[in-house]
Amino acid sequence: MTIRQLILGAIPVRFRFALRYMAIHKRFSLLLWPATFSEKNMLRIGKDRRNLLRICADKVAMRRYVAQKIGDRFLPKVFCIADDPANINWQELPERFVIKASHGSAFVSVVHQFNPAAIDRIESMVETCRAWLDVDYGKCNPEWGYTGIPRRILIEEFIESNYRGDDDVPWDFKFFVFDGRCAMVQVDTGRFASHRRNLYSTSWQLLESTYGYPPTETPLEKPGNLDELIELAERVGAGIDFVRVDLYAANSGPVVGELTMSPEGGDVHFSNARLDLFLGEQWKMTRFRD
Repeated sequence: MTIRQLILGAIPVRFRFALRYMAIHKRFSLLLWPATFSEKNMLRIGKDRRNLLRICADKVAMRRYVAQKIGDRFLPKVFCIADDPANINWQELPERFVIKASHGSAFVSVVHQFNPAAIDRIESMVETCRAWLDVDYGKCNPEWGYTGIPRRILIEEFIESNYRGDDDVPWDFKFFVFDGRCAMVQVDTGRFASHRRNLYSTSWQLLESTYGYPPTETPLEKPGNLDELIELAERVGAGIDFVRVDLYAANSGPVVGELTMSPEGGDVHFSNARLDLFLGEQWKMTRFRD
C-alpha cells in the first residue's frame, strides 16, 4: 500500500470525497450541507451503500428490477447472457445487435452487418469480451455500486429508431428523475462517432449549459412521443430519490436502456451553475451519518 493510499484511508469518507469534489469541480465544499446536484452526486458515491445502487449498476439485475416495476415489454430483447464469450452461439445472432458487459461502464459495442461466416470478426469480438471480463471494475472505479457484480456478457437487440445520429445509433434520452418526477432531459448523439450532448427542459426548451460534451450544431427534433417517454421514466424512477433513466425512442415504443445512479461518476460538472443548483434542489437526499 502506498503512502498516498495510507493517508487517504485515514481521512473520513465524506472528506475524502470532498477533496475529490474540490479537485474536479474547482469549488470549495466539504459536502456537509450539499446543495448542488454535483455535490449530492459526489456524496452519494462516497456514502450511499444501498443495494439499489448495485442493482442499477448490474445490467442483468437492472433488467429484473425494471421488469418487476413496469413489465419486461419495455426492455430490449436479449439473445444471450454468458459467463464466457466462447459459449455464445454466434451463428444464431441477427445482422445487427449490441454487446455489453454487465459489470462496468462503457463496455459496449454495436455490431452492424454481422456475418456469421466471418470467423476473424467473431474471434475479435470474443477477445474484446474477455478483455472486458478481465477487468474488476469495482476495484478501479470509486463508485461502490460496481463492487462485487458478476461479470457477464449480454447480447441485446439493436434498437431501430427514427431518432438516430450519423453513426446510425439511436439517440440516448437520459431523464433526470427525482422521486418519480422528471426535471431534465439529456440527449446524447453520435456516441460512437462525434459525441454531442444537449440538455432540455421537460417541455423541450434547450438549456444553456454543457455537461461533459459540446451540444449539437443544429437543433434536435423533439420526439413525437416525448410525453410518453417522460411518463415511463417517471414510473421507473418512482420511489427513488434520484435516478437517471436512460431510454430509447424505438419505432416500436419506449425502451429502457440503463439506470444510472451516479451520472458521469461525479467527474463532470454543469457549465451553468444555476442549473446545477436547480437540479440539486430537486434531489431530496437523506443525510448520511459520518
